[in-house]
Amino acid sequence: QSLQDQVQDVTAKLTEVQAEKHTLQEQLTGQIEAEALQVENRALQNRVEDVMTKLTGLQSEKHALEEQLTSNTEAKALQVEKQSLQDQVRDVTAKLTEVQAEKRALQEQLASNTEAEALKVAEKQSLQDKVEDL
Repeated sequence: QSLQDQVQDVTAKLTEVQAEKHTLQEQLTGQIEAEALQVENRALQNRVEDVMTKLTGLQSEKHALEEQLTSNTEAKALQVEKQSLQDQVRDVTAKLTEVQAEKRALQEQLASNTEAEALKVAEKQSLQDKVEDL
């Protein structure tokens, strides 16, 4: 074989090896990209889990706040009801005081009328006694 044939064979072999090298580099690049995507995918999954955990916590907080709001609303309603009852008690107490004053006035009037009646009866008896004496 001539030297020129050997050079052609080596050149052909070199071209073949370079083509294989290029193919392997492309495969390696594809694997690296796939691994990078897997790493990124895992990071995103972890982030989703973190967000879901945070969402669950926020939902629990929301539920607790809703219960507190309900409790506060009920307390406010009870406070309004208490104020209304206190107003009613004040009004009834004022009316009771008024009625007691009227009762005292009527009792005094009754006592006065009773005394006047007793005086009339005594006068009448006195007049009857005088008429009988005559």
